[in-house]
Amino acid sequence: MPTAVDRGMVLIVLVTGVVDGRRVETFPSTNDAETWYVTTAIQNGTFQEGVAPVISGPAGGAPSVGDTLTAQIGNTVPRQDTYAWQWYAKTPGSTGLGTAISGATAQTLVIGDAQAGKVISVQATARRDQFDPKAWPSDPYGPVRLQEWQQTPAPVVVSDGTPKVGETLSVDTGAWLPTPTSYKPTSGSATAASSPVPPRRRTRSRRWTPAPPSASTSPES
Repeated sequence: MPTAVDRGMVLIVLVTGVVDGRRVETFPSTNDAETWYVTTAIQNGTFQEGVAPVISGPAGGAPSVGDTLTAQIGNTVPRQDTYAWQWYAKTPGSTGLGTAISGATAQTLVIGDAQAGKVISVQATARRDQFDPKAWPSDPYGPVRLQEWQQTPAPVVVSDGTPKVGETLSVDTGAWLPTPTSYKPTSGSATAASSPVPPRRRTRSRRWTPAPPSASTSPES
């Protein structure tokens, strides 16, 4: 069996016949290189057998943000020296492993906010000196639960009294927790009786000024 020191070299097989009463013969002849049979150059070894990693997470339910996932895997044949790990996340129903999670290169993964609603996978790559690396992906795990909003106030339309056709209106979204990165407004209409939240009226400050006295007005005696 070739070893690591033989990599890049070729093999030559010589067979020598020995029998009593006859001279020793070697084939092919060691004096005639043209009769030698040589192999191609010896390459890196390849892993013959292996198993896909299995992801384990919290017991009794779907994983959530903050939970720790762990990948379990057996040994290859020939046995690997080490495994390299990479975790992935993708939208449920999509094909492939998905997008590699930055920095997620350990045997465990702490689920972050960006993985909420996603399916998680991990790929283990077997490595051994003088062997080509070979990767085994896991089955998808999840999806990760979506996080709950802590506070979702009802939006309020801001208007000067009764809204009119052609008037530009604004919306007071209130204080959501956590703070959204963006809002997606949806326009619609409803009758006044079914409108759940009345418009918020803008108020203007007004100063009262008394009228000047009339010239025909005489002072009291």
